[in-house]
Amino acid sequence: MLKFETKPSFLKYYSQQIRVGPESALITITWSALDLAEGKYLRLITASLDAPVSYDLLDVSEPTKPVNIGTDVPKREMSSVTISWSKKHFLSQELGTSVFQFSADGTGKSVQ
Repeated sequence: MLKFETKPSFLKYYSQQIRVGPESALITITWSALDLAEGKYLRLITASLDAPVSYDLLDVSEPTKPVNIGTDVPKREMSSVTISWSKKHFLSQELGTSVFQFSADGTGKSVQ
């Protein structure tokens, strides 16, 4: 007997790769959302480093509180995370941040 596992149709998964910092660290951002009749709601976000880089620090913040970006009903939530990095050199240090915005409809983008 074959056994199939299906995900509920109201649970959606999205993923996007972004590059961060002077070495273009490749990070995959994955998030999920609930797609209900009354709106689309953010559920979970994860980030993973796809290849080693020589940064001294690479940190992803907690997501901001979701806000409604829908102009009509149904509701559509959006949030963001800040990715911080630093790299020490012999006599100096480079620091930077990138912000990644993501929404419950699957849209994701880096903003500066």
